[in-house]
Amino acid sequence: MNYKKIKNEAYNLHIINTDKYKKTVIKINFKNKNIKENIVPRRLIPTILSESNNLYKTKRLLSIKTEELYNLSGGTDVTNSGESIITSFNASFLNEKYAPGLFEDAFAFVTNIIFNPKVINDSFDDKAFKYSCECLKEEIDVFNESPRAYAITKMLEKLSPDTPLSYPPYGTKKEIDKVKNKDVYKSYVDMLNNDVVDIFIIGNIPSNVESIVKKHFKLKGKRNNTKHYIYHDKFTDKYNEYSDTKDYNQSTLLIGYKVDNLTTYERDYVMPIYTYILGGGPDSRLFKNVREKNSLCYSISCSFKPLSNLMIISSGINASSYKKALKLIKEEVSKMNKGEFDKKDIDNGKITYLSAFEEVNDSIYSTLNTYVTREYLGTDLINTKKRKIKKVTKKDILNVIPKIHPEIVYLLEGGKENEKKNI
Repeated sequence: MNYKKIKNEAYNLHIINTDKYKKTVIKINFKNKNIKENIVPRRLIPTILSESNNLYKTKRLLSIKTEELYNLSGGTDVTNSGESIITSFNASFLNEKYAPGLFEDAFAFVTNIIFNPKVINDSFDDKAFKYSCECLKEEIDVFNESPRAYAITKMLEKLSPDTPLSYPPYGTKKEIDKVKNKDVYKSYVDMLNNDVVDIFIIGNIPSNVESIVKKHFKLKGKRNNTKHYIYHDKFTDKYNEYSDTKDYNQSTLLIGYKVDNLTTYERDYVMPIYTYILGGGPDSRLFKNVREKNSLCYSISCSFKPLSNLMIISSGINASSYKKALKLIKEEVSKMNKGEFDKKDIDNGKITYLSAFEEVNDSIYSTLNTYVTREYLGTDLINTKKRKIKKVTKKDILNVIPKIHPEIVYLLEGGKENEKKNI
C-alpha cells in the first residue's frame, strides 16, 4: 500500500494506491468549526445536492448515469467530530484496471453533484429543500427512538453546556421549521469557500490522478484548519445526579467521567484497555458483577470517547434497580482504581483489539478510515497500532486512573408501566 499526500492551496489530496481491492473509493470531506446554529443547514445540504442537479435533472437521469458508471454507489454523510463538523461525499466504483477511464468519469460525477445544484435567486430548488427538511425530521425521530442515544444527548447537555458536546447532533425540529432556503444556500457557499477540504482516494489509481482532480475540482483559496479534540478545564470529582423521564420500555443509566491530560499513547492505547477490562465485553467486571451475578441490568458497557475526552458507563435497567445498580457500578470502578485486575485481564483486552485490527485490512472502507483518522486525529496506522497495543502494562493503566474524574450520574427513567418486571 503506497500513501501520498499532496497539498494544494484549496484542498489536500490523499492517494492510497493498492491492488488489494476490486473497488476504488473516493471520499471528499469539507470540514469546519462545529457551530450550533450551522448544524441544521449543514445537515440539509447533502440531501439537497443529491436531490437537485443541473445536469441530472431527474432521479431517473441520475440513476441511469450511475448504471453507466458500472453501478457506481454514492452517498453523503455529516459527522460531528469534536470541535469540527465534517460533510462527506462518497463514491465506490469498479477499479480502474477493470474499466480503463472509469476513474475520471466517476470523479467528474461526484464533483458535479457537489458543485452543480439547481439554484434560483440565491436559493436551492424549493422542492429539494422541503424534501431535505422532511428527511432530517425523520432522522431526528429515528434518533430519539433510541433510549441510549437520546439519554447520552441529554446527559452531555448537563455535563458540558454551551460546548459542541451539548449540541443536538441533528439539530431540532423547531430549528428546521425556522431555517430559510436562502440561509442554507449561504451555508453551502460558505462551505465551498472556507472549509478545509480533504480528498481521499483508495484503490488502483491512475497515474494522472492529480491532473484529473485539478480538472474537475476547481476550488480556490487558502483555508484555516480546525481542531477536533475537546479538552476540559473544570472537574468536580464527584457523582452529581440528574434524572429525566421519557416513555421508553426501559430506563437508561449513564455515568460520565471527564478525562484529563492524557498522553497520545494513553489516549490511543491505555484507555481502551482500561475500559475493556471495566466494561468492554462479557468478560468485563461490570458485565460479570452487575449483569450476570446480580441481574440488575439488561445491558452494561464502558467506553472511552477520545475526541471528547470522556469515559461513559451505560446501562439499560429498570428504574427500581437504579440505586443498587449505581452502588455496584461504583464499587467496580473503585476496585479497578485499586488495581484489582491482573495480566490476564489486560491480555484479553489486547487480544480483542488485535483481532479488530486484523479485520481492518479486509475492508477498503476500514482501511481508508485509518488514513482519515490519521489526518484529522493523529492516530497511528494499523501496523503501528498492533505494536503499541502489545506494550500496555498494568503500570500504564494505574497511571491513567488519577486522570479519570467522576462528573455525572444521569438516569433517563422509562415509563414504569412499560418496563419489564424482570431482567
